[in-house]
Parts: sequence; C-alpha cells; structure tokens
Amino acid sequence: MIYLLYGSDFDASRGKLNEIIAEYRKKSGDGLNFYAFDAEEDELGKIREALGTNSLFSNKKIVTIKCPSRSANKEALLDAFRNLKESLETIVFLRERELGTKELAELRPYCNKVQEFRSENKFIKPAATIFALGDTFFISPREGLRTLLGLLHDGHDDFNLFSYLANHVRTLLTVKHYGDAGKNVPSSRGIHPYVMKKAAALARGLSQEKLAISMRQFFDEDRKIKTGLSKPRDSLFSLLTDKSRQPRL
Repeated sequence: MIYLLYGSDFDASRGKLNEIIAEYRKKSGDGLNFYAFDAEEDELGKIREALGTNSLFSNKKIVTIKCPSRSANKEALLDAFRNLKESLETIVFLRERELGTKELAELRPYCNKVQEFRSENKFIKPAATIFALGDTFFISPREGLRTLLGLLHDGHDDFNLFSYLANHVRTLLTVKHYGDAGKNVPSSRGIHPYVMKKAAALARGLSQEKLAISMRQFFDEDRKIKTGLSKPRDSLFSLLTDKSRQPRL
C-alpha cells in the first residue's frame, strides 16, 4: 500500500500522516516497525533495504519517504515501489511539497491513494524539521529538550523522531570512529556524502565513548518500545535526562 501526500501545506500533510500512522499502530500494537527517510539525503540502498526487509517483531511495517521526486536515483527508487502497491504488510507514505504535472504523473501510478494539501496563506511558514533535533540532542540536552518539545507540539510523530535519532547516533559514531583514525568512511557504510559532512562537523565535539553509550541506550530503549515496556516519547525524554549522557565538566 502506497500513499502520496503532497502540497503547499506541509503541516497539514504531516498531521494527516501522523493520524494514519496512529490508526495503523492502534491496530498492530507496539510491534509495528517504522522507518523514516529523506530521499534527498539517504542512500538508495538503505531505503530499498527497508522496503524489502521483514521485521523480526512484526510482519507489518511503515516506511515514510520525504521528497522521492528529488532523489538523485529517482528511477531506481520508483522501481523499488513497483511491487508494493498491493502489499498489505509494507505501508509506504510518500511526502512531497508542491508537485508539477510531470512529477505528479510519475508518482501517481505507483500509489493507491493520493491526497493534496493546499495552503491558502501566501506567506507559508517553513515547516519545522527533525534535523534540528539531531543537531542538538547529543550536544546540549537542554536545547535538545526544547527542540523535542517544539516538534511534538507541532505534531511530529514521536516514533518517527525516535527512529531518526537512533539512525543518527549510529551515523555519528561511524563517522567519528573513522575520523579519529584518520581514515575515510568506506562507501560500503552507505552514508550519503552530504550527511557525512554534517555528521563530521557535529561529531568533532563528541567523544567515541559518549556516542557509544548513546547508541547502546538507544538500542535498549528500542527493545523496550518493541516489547511494550516504553513509549517512544517516554524513551526520548528518558535519554535526554540520563546523567551518563551529560557533558563532563
């Protein structure tokens, strides 16, 4: 099943996305797996892997992909959608801003449902992104908490935020490990050059030890979420207030 949500009112499309995801999670429980990607930044291989890999905890999964029309490998990405239209186990949400006639015509054949969200306001406030959370979460818990609360207030899905940060800390640790060793990150790691550059700048102020601790904690919280012992929102707040993650004076 593939949904396409697009249009100038990005806040409204995100609200609709969260609403649909909440319904799926209600039906499937906490075992529902969730993957979030930005087609402009994430490697095609990672996206295709998420689309094709079954979960260990549930047969059903949700994959959200932002701006697929702007992917550098658009043709290959569209090809990955080819057999998913009839799938009941993999639910894909494609989110786009305004689309031209050509872009819409390219995506529509792969989608079961298409919905447009138009804004009547000519001066549209830029939509908040989760990337600001990635920039603050591991550096400044106080600023990270402020950013997290703002994103939740704006309607961002807590499961989406948790998944993004779990992937982000893995990227930061990988880039830090190779950077400290004076080596380039191998292309086999599947990290987009743009993402690598941003991660390297952020990782300079972090130690491998601190990042390793954070990664282990995310793994533990992920296990709790998938076994019903915690909710994504509670786990994020717990990680931010954990003293072992605080910078040493």
